Amino acid sequence: MMRVGSVLCAAFLIAGGAAVANAQILDVASTSSTPAVKASSVGGKSITITNTGGSSSYGVDATVTAGSGTYTYSYGVNAVAKDAYSAYGITATGQGNGTTSSYAYGASLSASRGGYRTTGAAIAVSGPASYLYGVDSSISGSGGAVYGVMSRVNGSFTSSIFGFNAVVTNTLTSGQGPVYGGHFYATGGTTNYGIFAQASGNTSYAAWFTGNVVVIGTISQSSDLLIKRDIADMRHGALSQVLSLKPKTYRFNTDDPAFASFHLSDDEQIGLIAQDVAKVVPQAVTMVVVPHPDVEKQESVTKQPDTLLTVDYSKLVPVLIKAIQEQQAQIDALRALVKP
Repeated sequence: MMRVGSVLCAAFLIAGGAAVANAQILDVASTSSTPAVKASSVGGKSITITNTGGSSSYGVDATVTAGSGTYTYSYGVNAVAKDAYSAYGITATGQGNGTTSSYAYGASLSASRGGYRTTGAAIAVSGPASYLYGVDSSISGSGGAVYGVMSRVNGSFTSSIFGFNAVVTNTLTSGQGPVYGGHFYATGGTTNYGIFAQASGNTSYAAWFTGNVVVIGTISQSSDLLIKRDIADMRHGALSQVLSLKPKTYRFNTDDPAFASFHLSDDEQIGLIAQDVAKVVPQAVTMVVVPHPDVEKQESVTKQPDTLLTVDYSKLVPVLIKAIQEQQAQIDALRALVKP
């Protein structure tokens, strides 16, 4: 069933290029191959609705019920635009009433009852073209906070939740260029942040990277006095702690399928074993919860460990500094003994 231009109990039905004003809501049946209402002229169908009742207004209100087949597809609106310099399948403009409490949506999409997958907007883009965009967001004007893409996820879910999930694959076997899961660039502000991430809760990580991380620039860790309390000098004994640490050479278990998705290097490594460090400098060791975000391939991640021990090597720096100071004090004491 498809209802066209429904506003409460009144509608404008455009059929064959003629407008029928103040018509009753019309239920139009369509077959799997014949649309209920079809526009083929240059101007297509023109629907103008003025709502003074304060309720909801719909230029097109479409409800489509699928057939009884095993794999059926239903489209509330199926739009194709072609043979133009700029072709838009659907162009939508939302204009609020100008008050501070109003909302304007160019398009509001919702989906429900997907037995396997429910998608608010499914976008498919194909070439050839110089540039291909799944979503091209452009914002102009003035206002308060501005978001190119705003994603909100609310509800009760037992599986992984993604505010934004990007998967990019290049299937070319040769001649392919670089592939970026995300490209972020910020400029023009008094302070610019390419990425701002935060997480809160019992176990929270603002970022988790699986693979190597390269930084062109500096990495700074907050150490301002303003955010610290209970400050005290480190106790004596750092030198013995350093002497108890056991530097190792090693390789990662790249042959173990449980760690395949970690993308570990096969090169020889140097470092410390977290279990050893925990016995000497426990403040530098943290048990982290391993994420399992690959919801499409659950069978490939079930063998991964749920937790891993990590070493924050930056927390060993104060221990090394204190150890050098203690060693220097011993050297100075020995010099004093042998001084003529």
